[in-house]
Amino acid sequence: MLKKLILAATVLSLAACAFDQDKNAGKQREIELNGKLQQTYKPVIGTYVGQITTADGTQDLEVKFFELKVDNGAKNSDGSTRLHSTLYATYKRINPAGESYDFVVGFAPETGDLTLVNVKDIKSLGRDEIQTVDAKISGNNILGEAKAISGPKGIVKLYLKARENESTGGGKEEFAYYERLRAQLTAISGTYVGQMDQGNSGPVKGIVGITLRLYVQETVKEGSTVTIPRLMGELNRADDPGHTADLTLTGVYEADLAEPRLTLTGKPARDLNSKFEAAIYGKLVNGVLEGALTSNYSMSGKLILKKQ
Repeated sequence: MLKKLILAATVLSLAACAFDQDKNAGKQREIELNGKLQQTYKPVIGTYVGQITTADGTQDLEVKFFELKVDNGAKNSDGSTRLHSTLYATYKRINPAGESYDFVVGFAPETGDLTLVNVKDIKSLGRDEIQTVDAKISGNNILGEAKAISGPKGIVKLYLKARENESTGGGKEEFAYYERLRAQLTAISGTYVGQMDQGNSGPVKGIVGITLRLYVQETVKEGSTVTIPRLMGELNRADDPGHTADLTLTGVYEADLAEPRLTLTGKPARDLNSKFEAAIYGKLVNGVLEGALTSNYSMSGKLILKKQ
């Protein structure tokens, strides 16, 4: 009997050791894989500056490539979250100042091919917001083409400014960038009044008065004293005195185009978790916004609004 107990204890001990080894092996594989990926990304990671050339002219850019570890949905054998090293990029228009975009990046080291894909859902992108950049890196230079839902946007040419751990003097440059952006957004802030023609074919017909208020909202950048200006909007219909259909909107203003464009997207002010989504897309020239409002429900029509 004693021999059987000793044998059983030995078997359990060996099984426990094997289990611990298996747990450690899974975590070790994760570390090794991420280490290889980090080495793969190393020739790309850094801050690049350059330009995008479009049909409307040239814009100065800054693009930062960096590595993040993300949860890929899997678990290690010890139950811990399995993390996966992933290459990302932040694309910022420096001059004229404009909105920035965040991309997840695919990189083929054998060919130098880079594919940047906007992290935003394609359904939430404006027609002219950059969705993809197909590029190639050669040494310290990147050449590629930016594309939007509406089609090709322009040719991107970048050169390396600094590697990951090198100083770029970015504090002053960042402050100046946000100052330029703030000035652009403040210039178009105010109250716009006009009408929306809803047509005669949909469930909601005819012409309705519209009031749109644009304003700048400041948010403090995490870990910094820098404040980031963001364009916001509030829309009200004249046939809705109870403000039940008011919209809260966020905006992107492209001031550098021959005819500056404004894109606003949002949800009902009373229920920001609603499935209702609306978008305004149009040109904003000399204080007149001319475009269209669309939604995933019945609210839509052509807009002409004038700044008061």
